[in-house]
Order: sequence, then structure tokens, then C-alpha cells
Amino acid sequence: MSTIKGKLHFEDERGVRDTVAINTWLRWLPLDGAPAPNSWEFYGRTLREWCEFLATLGIGVFDERARLKDALSLYAVDRSCGPLKRRLAATTWNQQMSILSRFYTWAAKESHAPAVPFSYKEAVSVYGDQVRTQRVNQARRRTPKRHVTIRYFESDFAEMFVRGLAGLRPDGSPDTSYRGRTLTRNAAVGDFVLSSGLRSQEFTYLLDVEVPALPPKPTALPISFPVPEGVTKGRKFRTTWTSYSSLARVHRYMTTVRPLATVGSRWKPPARWGDPLVVSEADARGGRVNGTRVKWAAVTPSERRRLVAPDGGSMLLGVQANGAPFTAWATVFERTSTRIRERFEPRIPHTAPHRLRHIVSA
Repeated sequence: MSTIKGKLHFEDERGVRDTVAINTWLRWLPLDGAPAPNSWEFYGRTLREWCEFLATLGIGVFDERARLKDALSLYAVDRSCGPLKRRLAATTWNQQMSILSRFYTWAAKESHAPAVPFSYKEAVSVYGDQVRTQRVNQARRRTPKRHVTIRYFESDFAEMFVRGLAGLRPDGSPDTSYRGRTLTRNAAVGDFVLSSGLRSQEFTYLLDVEVPALPPKPTALPISFPVPEGVTKGRKFRTTWTSYSSLARVHRYMTTVRPLATVGSRWKPPARWGDPLVVSEADARGGRVNGTRVKWAAVTPSERRRLVAPDGGSMLLGVQANGAPFTAWATVFERTSTRIRERFEPRIPHTAPHRLRHIVSA
């Protein structure tokens, strides 16, 4: 967790030091609705940048409300119109304002801050017969509606994209000028993601044993896919669905190409990742890791890439030719969409791996 460094003094003439209060709040984040380590780091970095800006103005973190509001106004100007390297997109700015508002609300309740330096208004939303009232931070910037900022991946583009991952032309014929590797893996995983709507982290760190079993007979009905909370956003369990054809394609990759890379592989995670986590007695729900029975739902992404399969190689669904885990899906997807756009279809959107089934970056 990122924290704000300070001298080894917990109090000064004003009472508890600012850094002590900040670090206390950061330590309590896991118990306050922020379970993801990436969130802790972002929260800490946001507070550090705010403290550094206040220091340039000679204003304390828990100064008078009027002085903090002046600083907040200057901060907004700096992050929107200041030097290019310090400017923030509206969405990032709104995230930071949400964090600072949350921090100052906590600090006021704990008697660290005399007041919250934000202004709020009451907003009313109506959906059917339900009416809700919520507070809106006036420091937030307006952002476009989601239907304005996203583009939907149409079925013809999706088919074209998967064929590109497989090294084929848009019409399905071989692209003799392309010399890509691991095409079966790329096409199988890409098709699976398009069908299931998995997020980037979810399919990057998905284990091969977590892929749903293939029904004995083809079916036109969607196949349920429980996404393990170990890889979901916020570590919240959810269920999605996939198609029989996409799932069958993944199973063909898992039973033909993937074993050629993993079985007998001597791959071990590099020392900078941590000690190897050797797996035995693996099934869809869990396995023995270094002799201890664990559930896959409790294993984090950083730990998942250290898992060594019983027969050798990585436990991740996507592997390299030597059995090592493959995680560079963003590069694969972006290069594929760029190649298609430059050579065949200029209308195909730039394709990022996040929520690939539904949307792509404009």
C-alpha cells in the first residue's frame, strides 16, 4: 500500500501530524470498501500529489476551509490547463476528487479536519417509480455519456478480428504475408473473450482448470461461466455466459496445442516474482499449492502467474511456447486490429482487451 512518508513524530504542537492521519486512513482502506491493492496505490498516490501541491502554496492538509477551497480551485486549473505532463482527463480528475472527498469526510468525522473543503448539491434521479436523491460533488467535471464514448463491436468486425488473430484474411483465406506465432492460442482466447465478455484481468489470469467443461452435445443455448472472484474487479464473484462454439475452440487449444508447450516444461517463475507455487491434485475449484489445499478463488493474479502445473509449465490458460505464462494480450489485440485496419478494413476500431465482447476503444 502506498503511504505518505514523514518524520518519526506522531504529533506536533497542533496534535496528530497530517501524515499520521493520512497513513491511518490508507491502512483502513481494506476495511472501508476498497479491497483491491491497485486501489490502495492509486489512493495513496492521489493524496501524495495533493499534499505536494498544497506544500507549494504553504497550505496545510487540514487548514481552514476557505484556504483549502482556494487551493482546490488552483489545483483544478493546474490539472486542466497547466503543463501538459500534469493535466488530467476528466475521468481521472473525477476519480481523484472522489478520493479526496472521501478522505476529508473521514478526517472530519475523526476530528482531524475542521471542515470538508468541497461543496455538494442534491441530485434527483428517477427510474420508473423509483426516486433517488444523492449528493454530487461540485468539483467534478462533466464527462460524456457512455454511449458517446464507446463503440460497439459489431458481429462482422468481431469475426474479422478473430480471423486476424488466427492469421487469416477477412474472407477466411490464409494471409500468406503474415508470419505470426501461437495463432491457435490467440484466436481461441480472443473468440472466447468475445463470447463471454471477460475483462482483461479475468481472462489474462484465468487458469486452464477454471474453463467450463464442454457440454457433451452442441447447444444453441448460452453456457454458464462462473468467473472466479480471484480475478474479478473488486474480487466480486459474478457469472457470465459463453457460446458452445467458442468454448469448443478453447478446449481444442487446451487439448492439442497447449500441452505441447506445458507438458514436461521446466519453466519456473523468475525470482523477482517470488517463490514457485507448485500445484498438485488440481481441479476446477482448487488444488494443493506447495502441499496446502487452496481454492482458486483466493489466489490473486500475481500469485496465479507463479503457479506451476503438475505436468510442468504455467497454470494460466494462455502460455508461451516454453510453457511460461502469457499476459501480453493488449499487445496482441492492438497489433491485430492495426494490421487489419492498415491492410484490409480501415473502419475496424482500435481493439483493446478490456470488456472486448461489448465495446472497444474509439
